[in-house]
Amino acid sequence: MIKIDAGEFFLVEPGEEYAEQIAEYKQAFLDADSSMDGCGPLRRCEDPLTYISECRKYTSPETLPEGWVLTTQFFYVRKSDNRLVGMIQVRHYFNDWLSKFGGHIGYSIKPDERRKGYATEMIRLALLECKKLGIEFLNKMKEGIKIIIFKWKNGEKRKIIKSLFYIFVMIGIMVLTIWLANNLTLLMDMLIECIKLWYSNLNCGIQEIVNDIFVLLFLIGIMLWLFFMAPRIYVSKKNRLEKIEYIVCLIITLILLKNNSS
Repeated sequence: MIKIDAGEFFLVEPGEEYAEQIAEYKQAFLDADSSMDGCGPLRRCEDPLTYISECRKYTSPETLPEGWVLTTQFFYVRKSDNRLVGMIQVRHYFNDWLSKFGGHIGYSIKPDERRKGYATEMIRLALLECKKLGIEFLNKMKEGIKIIIFKWKNGEKRKIIKSLFYIFVMIGIMVLTIWLANNLTLLMDMLIECIKLWYSNLNCGIQEIVNDIFVLLFLIGIMLWLFFMAPRIYVSKKNRLEKIEYIVCLIITLILLKNNSS
């Protein structure tokens, strides 16, 4: 039995201990000529025990009556006096009728307990159960499918195909990234071994040329950084002392590079 506890109230599935209060709840609605929303088959059931049995049938595909959807019925009970003050029904998915008229949640508050803010809190607790069932995600997915079908029928096929292509490309990139991340160490080791093998097979003269090329590329990289980034960093310095310190550091770096290259 599902029970959602919160503060002064809790939601609980129908049980025999509430049989007497179920009869009172039904009679209160009949006397007030009020709609029994969110009560399931309460109006047509002759007695509370039959109602409880019917509610349990809607929770399992094996006992679900034809034409109905899986449903969880809750009683909204006040802790202080264990009084049944409301009923709320969570429908797990839609059929044609619910998609037009009913929705995922139906609820009611006993006539003499209304205008006390109970409905808002009861719905909040029911939404926790909806989240657990994944109803919010399913709704968004269904809405997305409906939009795609509508656009497809209204001549936007190329846009949809283009969007789906980008989605599949992004999924492919994500899968490749995950694979590379998992195998990065292995790939780096293989690459280093290949470079070592290639370098060891070179004769001494070619090895010296390769060394000079690497040093030259390193120096070009430093010079490009000094050319493009150094002025920006210099301008970003706030006071004169910081700028002087930065220039001194650059001069020392250039001297060291010159000595190493020579």
